[in-house]
Amino acid sequence: MLERYHANAEERRAAARAWKAAHREHVAKYIQRWSKEHRPQRNNVLHNRAERMRGSVGVTRAEWLEIREFFGGRCAYCLQPANSIDHVVPIARGGRHDPSNVVPACMKCNQQKGPRTPLQWLLTQRRRERS
Repeated sequence: MLERYHANAEERRAAARAWKAAHREHVAKYIQRWSKEHRPQRNNVLHNRAERMRGSVGVTRAEWLEIREFFGGRCAYCLQPANSIDHVVPIARGGRHDPSNVVPACMKCNQQKGPRTPLQWLLTQRRRERS
């Protein structure tokens, strides 16, 4: 049973993504209700992220402009114009908010990558392309 579960993992994830896309309002209401009912857990998640950010060196505006200039104002992943900051090793996975871990990214790549490393993200992209 576990083999079948893991064998169909990508299919289940695709079905879940499709359902969420088709029921955006329902999902938004659920998240809002959950946030109100589970305020301590929600605050804990936000607090942990803030703590990880505080423990970092930080990125000054001058450093960020230098990093953007190095990449030519382009997304580090798809080379489209970049309009957001991305952490190569996500904060959620213990990455730091410092110049060595920051690259420019377009919103699409930044959102698709989410809390994954670039390698994990690229591997999931390749699986989608094959399907």
